[in-house]
Amino acid sequence: MKTIIYTSFPCIIKFNESQESLSVNENLSFDDEFDKILVYPTEKGRISFEVNLAELENSFYRIIERGNKRLVFLLDGLYAENAEISEFEYDGVKSKIEVYPQKVIFSNRSSKKIIHLNQKYRSFKLGNKKYIDYCLLSNLNGESTLLAYNAKKNTARVFNGSDIKEEDDGFVVSTFAFGYTSINQHLYIDEEGLKIRKKDFLSSNQNSPEETLPYEFLSAFKYGDYTKCLAMLSPELNDRLNEESLKAYFGNISYFYMISPNTAYAISNDKNVVFDFAVKNFKIYEIASE
Repeated sequence: MKTIIYTSFPCIIKFNESQESLSVNENLSFDDEFDKILVYPTEKGRISFEVNLAELENSFYRIIERGNKRLVFLLDGLYAENAEISEFEYDGVKSKIEVYPQKVIFSNRSSKKIIHLNQKYRSFKLGNKKYIDYCLLSNLNGESTLLAYNAKKNTARVFNGSDIKEEDDGFVVSTFAFGYTSINQHLYIDEEGLKIRKKDFLSSNQNSPEETLPYEFLSAFKYGDYTKCLAMLSPELNDRLNEESLKAYFGNISYFYMISPNTAYAISNDKNVVFDFAVKNFKIYEIASE
C-alpha cells in the first residue's frame, strides 16, 4: 500500500536510514512499510513525534485509507502544559489560571481544563470578564491566540487570529484567509458566557482561478461566510441549498487539506471526511463526500 504524508508545517521526516525535508503543503509518498516514521518540525516551539501507522487518530496526525493509498495528515493544532498563576472571583465563583511554557490550566473549585500549546509564546496577558477567565497569547510570529474559560460551566474555547483586540465587553478576533483581506469576529461576554455578536467579511474582490474554487469554498465555510459559499454554487445547487443545509452537510469543519484541486480531506464533527468537488464555468455544480 502506498503511504502519502501531507504536512501543514515545515518538518523533517525520518524513516529507516533515510530522511526527507518537507515545506508547508508538500507531501512525501513511499511504497515500503516502516516500523517507525519520525517527524521533526523545523519551526521553534513545535514538538517532535512518532507516527504509528496502526493508530488512525492522534493529537498530532490523522490517517485515512482511500483505495490502495494510506493518507497521513500532520496536524498543527493546540495541545497542553503550565507557570504563572492568577486567581479571580465573580459572583461567588472562584477560579484560577496557571500558565506554563507549553500549557495553560484553567480551574474552578472542583474542575479544570488543560490546553497544551504546540508553539512558544513571546508574551501573554491574563484577565477576567464576569464568569470568563482568559489568556491572550502572542507567538513568536506575532499571531494571537485567545483561550477563554467559563468558570461557572467549566468549558473552554480557543480562538486564533492574526490580531486579537480587547473591547469593554469582549474581543475582536481578526483573521486572514484565502479570498479575504480580513475576517473580524466580534465576541461579547454576558452573564451566560462568551458569545459571537457578528462577523465582518472584508473581501479582496478578486476572482479566484477555477482550480482554487473548492479551497476558497471550504475556507469560506470554515470561517462562516455562508453567503459567499452559496454564491460559488451553480444555479441548480443554489436553488436546492441554503445556509442550514450547508451546515448540515459539511458539519463543523475544524481542519481541511486539499489532496488535489478538487478533493479535500477534512475533520468534520471530529470525524475523517473526504469531499470531492465538480467545477465548471467557475461554479461548483456537484459535491460528494465519503
